[in-house]
Amino acid sequence: MPEIEALCMTCKHDDEAQGKKNMTNVRIEESDGRYSARGDCPDCGSNMFKFMSEGDAKEFAEEAEIEIESGDDE
Repeated sequence: MPEIEALCMTCKHDDEAQGKKNMTNVRIEESDGRYSARGDCPDCGSNMFKFMSEGDAKEFAEEAEIEIESGDDE
């Protein structure tokens, strides 16, 4: 599965855990024309989030063989 790196806001103050980490349990969402990746921190399990371009989101979803979820609440 392709990887998405992001900063964990919970671990960011730990001296050893600084820097980007690979998200686990990644899902891609689209809401109001904006794309994002949501996942979990591999160290502490907290939520991680990263905005993505439409091209990157579609490329990741295709490589990971996952669907892009709609975040619109109508």
